[in-house]
Amino acid sequence: MLNSSTSSKLNVLLRQNILASGIVVAIVNWILGSQASAIGRKVERLRNRVQSLYGPLCFLAGQNQKIVDYTGHVHEGITKEYCEKQWSNDPDTRASIEKELLQSIGTTNRYVEIIQANNQKMVDILVANFAWADVDDIECFRSFVQDYTRVDTERADSEERRLPLRLATFVNDRVGLPTFYRSDFHDRIDERFKQKLAELEACELWRLKRLITRIAAVFAPKQRGSAIGSAETTRGYRPRPDVAGGYQPQASGHVDPGAVKPPKGDTAIVPPEKPARKQ
Repeated sequence: MLNSSTSSKLNVLLRQNILASGIVVAIVNWILGSQASAIGRKVERLRNRVQSLYGPLCFLAGQNQKIVDYTGHVHEGITKEYCEKQWSNDPDTRASIEKELLQSIGTTNRYVEIIQANNQKMVDILVANFAWADVDDIECFRSFVQDYTRVDTERADSEERRLPLRLATFVNDRVGLPTFYRSDFHDRIDERFKQKLAELEACELWRLKRLITRIAAVFAPKQRGSAIGSAETTRGYRPRPDVAGGYQPQASGHVDPGAVKPPKGDTAIVPPEKPARKQ
C-alpha cells in the first residue's frame, strides 16, 4: 500500500504528464493546420495566376505561334514560285503573276493583323492582371508591350504614321526594330504556364494524400492488448505474483503448478531455488 504523500505525488506527476501530452498534441495539430493553410493559400494564388494571367496569355501566344509558322511556309512558297522562277516577259503572264503575288501578300498581311489583334488582347490581360506576374517576367512583359505600342503607332501601311526613313534608321540602330512577334516572350509564357500547372498539381496531390491519411486514421482498427500479453496467452501461461522471490509461470486451468515446467529459452522465468534445510 502507498502512503498518502506518495499517492499525491504520483497523482501530480500523472496530471503533469497528461497536460504535457495534451500540449504536444495541440502543437502538432497547430503545425499541421498551419501547413495545410499555407498550402491552401498557395493553391489559391496558383489558380489565380493560371486562370487570370498565364493561361489566357499562353492560349493567345500559342495561336500567334501557329500563325507565324504557317505564314512562314507561305512566304517560302512566294519566294520559290514567284521570285526565283524565270517567268515569261509576256504582258498577260506578268500581269497574272503580279496579281497572284499581291493577293498572296495581302493574305499574309491579314494574318499579321490577327496576330496584332491577339497582341492587343494580351496587353489588356497584362494591364488587368499584372499583379499576378512573376518578378522574373516583368522585364519581358514590358518589352512585349513596348513592341506592340511601336508597331501599332508607327504602322508600316500608313505613310502619315511612319517615321521618316532617315530617323527610323537612326532609332532602330539603337533600340532595335519593332516586331509584332517576339519568340522569347512566347517561349517564356509557354514555360511559365506549364510550370504553374505542375506546381498546382503537386499541391493538390499533397492535399489529397493528407485527406486520405486522415480518413484512414479514423477508420483504422484499434489494437487491443500488448505483444507480451498475446505471446503469454498463446503459450498458455499467466504470470502469478504470489511466489516469494519473483514470478512463477502458471498454466491455464486447474493444473498443479508444481507439475508445470516453465518455457525454455531466453524468456523463461526460472523459479527461485528452495533454501537448504538446516541440520
